[in-house]
Amino acid sequence: LLDLIKKIHFGMESLLNHVILQRIFYQGLSDKSITCRVSGMKMLYSINEVCASLTDEPLALTIGNFDGVHLGHRALLKDLKLAAQSYGLKSLVMTFSPHPRAILQPDHPFRNRLFAIDDLKEQMSQLDVDGLWIEAFNKELSELAPEEFISKYLTPLNIKFLLVGHDFRFGKQRSGGLPQLLEWAKTKSVQIKVFNPYLENDQRVSTSLIRELLLQGKVEEVAHYLGRKFTLEGAIEHGHKVGQGMGFPTANINISAPILNGVYITEVGLEGKLYPAVTNVGLRPTVNTHWDILDRNVETYILGEDLDLYGKNLKVHFHTYLRPEKKFDSLEALRAQIAKDVELAAQYFGLKPFKI
Repeated sequence: LLDLIKKIHFGMESLLNHVILQRIFYQGLSDKSITCRVSGMKMLYSINEVCASLTDEPLALTIGNFDGVHLGHRALLKDLKLAAQSYGLKSLVMTFSPHPRAILQPDHPFRNRLFAIDDLKEQMSQLDVDGLWIEAFNKELSELAPEEFISKYLTPLNIKFLLVGHDFRFGKQRSGGLPQLLEWAKTKSVQIKVFNPYLENDQRVSTSLIRELLLQGKVEEVAHYLGRKFTLEGAIEHGHKVGQGMGFPTANINISAPILNGVYITEVGLEGKLYPAVTNVGLRPTVNTHWDILDRNVETYILGEDLDLYGKNLKVHFHTYLRPEKKFDSLEALRAQIAKDVELAAQYFGLKPFKI
């Protein structure tokens, strides 16, 4: 049951992508930035790159955040690819990083993406779009009037087909929408299609729905609407080794987790393998006596394994919610509860009980 998963081999291209992202989002854009590829998908990081690389290419374009790349996004992208194939166009997805909310509402609890930008690249590559254009979102871009946005980002390109969501807004204070796009399209012979809300069992699928479900710990429903397990990913950090002292060595990731505090049955992706695990998301109140409410931690015990994990990158796949996080009267009581959690996880994966 410890299934092998496919490694994503980006080679030197992955390293190059990382360097470019670092340069763009931490040092600003350059007019002479480098175009590269993820698998067969062309990566573009500014309007200047797009113009230099795709000026003469007839394009089928869509624009959006695509946060999570859920079932609705996948249906929209399927329509984009069908249009591109029908009209002999290249499919291009325009998105933004950081998430616009991080700039416009920096104190908003959902200011960050559900998944890291690298996950977006991976998903888009798997969906076989021809190009992914990640434009750096900043205050200057947010202040553009709708007409200025169109003039700067759409007019220079050879767009033949534009696909947008039914609620697509753009420009300063979201003042632009379909009317401005239709007016522009008349002068450019661009076909515009509006993608209607995507329903799954009469439920409209959206990133907002997925966020609400995560805050309720309903990770199985989230997986259904995402079309994949919800994951958290980060570099493993040194903890206080409390778990190790109780016989449950854990891997700690100190990241912002948009999910209900509690204990989950999970799988851990590490160096091409999946390991069954139990994960606690929260504040560890039994061992943290002076914790801050914002100091949330993702702490994972890999069933029956004691691996050297520090400094490695860990991806945690959430299967199901077990119980709320709780402050215990003693470490022994905590240890006993963890043993029960591990037993339930072993049963879930159909594994033999572990000697604890």
